[in-house]
Amino acid sequence: MMHSVVLMNACALVILAFVTVPVYGRPGPSSKRKFTVEKDRFVLNGKPMQIKAGCIHYFRIPKPYWRDRLLRLRAMGLNAAQIYIPWNFHETEQGQYNFEGNRDVIEFIEEAQKAGLLVVLRPGPYICAEWEFGGFPYWLLKNGTITLRTDAEPYMSIAGGWYSFILNKVKPYLYSNGGPIVMVQVENEFGYYGDVLGNPSDRSYMEKLIKISRDTLGEDVVLFTTDPGTLEQMQRGSVNTSQVVSIGDGCKNLTECWTAQEIMNPPGMRVRMVSEYYTGWLTHWGEKMANTSSKMVASELHEILATNGSVTLYMAHGGTNFGFWAGANGKTNATYMPVITSYDYDSPVGEAGEHGYGSDGTDKNDALSAVLHSFWDPEVDGAASAPEEPQPIPSCALNGGNPVKMQKEASLLSPTTLSQLSPRPRAQAGATPTPIEILGCGYGLALYSAVMGEGGSSISLPGVARDRAQIFVDGDYYGTIYRTNNSDVNIGKAAKPGARLEILVEVMGRIHFGPAIDFEQKGIVGPVFLDQHPLKTQGGWTTHCLPLDFAEIQRVPFKPIDVSTLSSKLPKFYRVVMDVPEGAVDTFINMKGWGKGIVWANGRNLGRYWPSQGPQHMLYVPGPFIGNGTTGEADGVRLDIVVLELDEPKSDLTIHFSEASRFWPRKG
Repeated sequence: MMHSVVLMNACALVILAFVTVPVYGRPGPSSKRKFTVEKDRFVLNGKPMQIKAGCIHYFRIPKPYWRDRLLRLRAMGLNAAQIYIPWNFHETEQGQYNFEGNRDVIEFIEEAQKAGLLVVLRPGPYICAEWEFGGFPYWLLKNGTITLRTDAEPYMSIAGGWYSFILNKVKPYLYSNGGPIVMVQVENEFGYYGDVLGNPSDRSYMEKLIKISRDTLGEDVVLFTTDPGTLEQMQRGSVNTSQVVSIGDGCKNLTECWTAQEIMNPPGMRVRMVSEYYTGWLTHWGEKMANTSSKMVASELHEILATNGSVTLYMAHGGTNFGFWAGANGKTNATYMPVITSYDYDSPVGEAGEHGYGSDGTDKNDALSAVLHSFWDPEVDGAASAPEEPQPIPSCALNGGNPVKMQKEASLLSPTTLSQLSPRPRAQAGATPTPIEILGCGYGLALYSAVMGEGGSSISLPGVARDRAQIFVDGDYYGTIYRTNNSDVNIGKAAKPGARLEILVEVMGRIHFGPAIDFEQKGIVGPVFLDQHPLKTQGGWTTHCLPLDFAEIQRVPFKPIDVSTLSSKLPKFYRVVMDVPEGAVDTFINMKGWGKGIVWANGRNLGRYWPSQGPQHMLYVPGPFIGNGTTGEADGVRLDIVVLELDEPKSDLTIHFSEASRFWPRKG
């Protein structure tokens, strides 16, 4: 049966068709519904099954597109969705929970069930996912750095409280209760970080999380851990008991992975599963766009399934790091690598829902679908065959792809702007600035200012710039210090006693992986140096936290653009309001030629751009972000584009739109 939704394209009228698919059940107790591990197999209602899951992140997809993306997974031949829950996306401030709109994970679980998908849930408390701070809320650091991911206070009590809370929230959606959740993961890839064999606190941590899981969810759900697919890493990260199934990820050496799982799990529980089979990879700023061969990925997927393994495609659909949610990798300041805005991941379902393409130029979606369809099992996959794929969501180059010029501007550092963005600056006595978490700030920017108590010639931030610091003296720009280089900024004759020093720090994402996560405070995390010694100030530091919420930006007065200041490298907001046809659909904003900054579309933070570093210079604008604009002239809506340029804008102050990101080469 088909249901149609009329969607007006900016270029044409398009009908999007959604297929009604059989579902695995509705919430409500049922004695006949059972998912277990028996005789070294996953068993659904008494029948052996292979889990063929796709990882998909609701927090990286606009809510109006949740159903579309889930149906695309189902059409590929998948029978389950693997879902992370990022703690920081929901408990945004301690004790303040948000499950509205795009944060409504319960509705996403329900949509997965409607799409005919089971759910493999990964509720944390740590998730990695290339997500800001690995899913940890910034406020864990409000009293300074703490020991994370072990049985130590205050972390254990706080994390245990969240974990119990979220498990209680999802419990009605367990498979035994009529919902789609068949498996729940405990922690995430702990073998990369901890050591349950060598550290009693690490073992206690995992045992406590397992106990919370069982006490909250009961016995009718399969608990599992995920670690790299080697015996050494699985022994470090998993507790070898009948309470959890130990599963490997990556598993490039499939024989080694299967052997490790056999050793780790008791007889009868020795299932074979790759909990993360990588369809592509993440990309950091300054790298080439990650791209893997479709034929290689399809061949390796076939091998997993042909050896009676279950699998999760990581990612089946990646999505977008909207806002400030992109994470970062790195073991030291010198190796800090923030993740780009796009989380396309070279996955089979691309960032905008289109088919992904591999490095061999072939359609990755078609290649993986062919493998998955060949392993379709009507007995347990919920239907005689996979449903048809939804029609493509249309996209357009707004304004015909022609340049659109910015109309107004507002200086970020002007007192008027700062009074709207940060009306209550924090003053701190003493010579050393304060990390932003201690000031109650999480994301965006921070402006540190002080009156210099001495003269000198160069400013340095040795190891304390988190992450990108722009130096201004008496309103003039002198240079930038990035976390990875520790270079000095020459301020010459401007550095006199009584001069006002301002340091604008951009928070580019907390590290999400590895031991360095324990030390990820942001802002300026140590003393500022003048000529190689700690700077003396007159009266300490004042800090403006700039979270850049759009409600605050809306209060900023914009004025006509002063072209004489374009080359001053002073951070500015630029704005253009344009009329677009009602029902306008997906598009991409091309920021090539601009410096570095952030873009909003109708109040929605699209994420960062940094064309000089690349590889990304286009930002995804989903149609629903356009459709929520105010009424414009004729029969259209107004699209309000705001750009915060931190460096230097494009010389002609124009942007233009494209119908596709064009990340990948394609054959044919």
